[in-house]
Parts: sequence; C-alpha cells; structure tokens
Amino acid sequence: MNQIVQKNSGYTLMEMVMVIILLGILSAVAIPRISNMLDTSKENSTKQEMQMLRVALIGDASSTVGGEMADKGYIGDVGSVPPNWDALVNKPASVSAWNRNTQSGWNGPYVVDDGGDFKEDVWGNEYSLTDSTIVSAGPDGAVGDADDISVQFR
Repeated sequence: MNQIVQKNSGYTLMEMVMVIILLGILSAVAIPRISNMLDTSKENSTKQEMQMLRVALIGDASSTVGGEMADKGYIGDVGSVPPNWDALVNKPASVSAWNRNTQSGWNGPYVVDDGGDFKEDVWGNEYSLTDSTIVSAGPDGAVGDADDISVQFR
C-alpha cells in the first residue's frame, strides 16, 4: 500500500505569538524615535522661517552694491519695526512710499505672501514680534515657557 503523507505547512500558534511580540517590541522602540525626529524637523523648519523673517526685517548684510548694503530690510528702509506681519507684504498707510533720493520708505514686499503661512510657525501659532525678537510659542502654543523658540534681530 502506498501511503500518501501530507505535510502540514503553516505557522504554529507559538510562532505567531513570537512574531507579534517582536513587532510590539520594535514598535515600542521605533515610535518614540520617529516622534522625536518629527519634533526636531518641525523645530528646524520654524527656525528657518524665523531666520527668513529676520532677513525681511533687517536685510541681508551679504547683499552689497558698491560697498553698501543693498538689502536693508523693512527696518532699514522704514526706520521702525513693522506694526504687524502684513506690513512685510503690503505697505501700511502710515508709511511713506520708497524714495530713491532719500533711500527711505517702504521698498517691499519683504516676504513672499504664500497665503499668510509666513506669519505662523509649523504648529499654527502666530509669531510674536517685539522691538528686538521674533518668538514662536512652540509646540504647546503658550508663550513664556521652555519650548519657546526665539530669534534676535537687533
């Protein structure tokens, strides 16, 4: 008599449990690291945008023409800190237009308006502006605590 031996192929319950446990351990290790990388990426993106705003406010010292700074930014052109972020895109009524002779007045736009995104950090908080500092409230959205990000421009 010929006997046909059937070989059962598949995984045992123990093998499946071991795979699930290993996946759980890998997830427990990987998720916090990925979260930290995302937080770092958001912080770096906010810092880069704040540096762009800093240049819009005080200009780019490396941009020179005839030995003089060509890009003086809003403060260099107007002589004061803007009343709000919109003043970097649209001339405020209280500010004079650019005068070539005196080299003063609004000479913008100083930033590209991409739908107002330049006014907010990656967490959706509007940047604060003082006489010398740009401040992001950071991930928690509250100004004045340890996760704030600030850039000096004076």
